[in-house]
Amino acid sequence: MKALKLDHVGIAVEDLDAALAIYTGVLGLELHGTEVVEEQKVKTAFLPLGGSEIELLATTDPEGPIGKFIAAKGQGIQHLAFRVED
Repeated sequence: MKALKLDHVGIAVEDLDAALAIYTGVLGLELHGTEVVEEQKVKTAFLPLGGSEIELLATTDPEGPIGKFIAAKGQGIQHLAFRVED
């Protein structure tokens, strides 16, 4: 397997609206869209940056994966996603 590029950086946040205010208002990034992923109990927001994206992840349920991540480790980078050849 060969990594072609960094596809996106997933960042767990407690408050999606507050995080978006920073990423769009302060850093000048453009919101590309939001999505609720019910099975993961998360609401996501995508912000393109160069050839990659920032994915903000806010829990919709404290018992979901992001809720548990934030409870254990706080806000911050939760994952890196690489685009690969296949």
